[in-house]
Amino acid sequence: MLTELAIGSSTDEAAAAIHLSPHTVRSHIKSALRKLRAQTRSHGVAIAITEGEIDVAEMLRQERATDRERERADDARRDPR
Repeated sequence: MLTELAIGSSTDEAAAAIHLSPHTVRSHIKSALRKLRAQTRSHGVAIAITEGEIDVAEMLRQERATDRERERADDARRDPR
């Protein structure tokens, strides 16, 4: 859940990505922040990265792969051969 926040997803976007309701995502985020003793979502993400709970390199690889998929889909829409 915190990884979704780290890539900039809103609660609703994170919920859609992991197939949970926004209410459930908010509940999980609150629980994670409490366990990390974080005061904000950004603070929670920073703590999770520092403690190795979020693998930034893997997160960036996944984001690049997603970007490539979007580019291919856009190209296919523009040139539907």
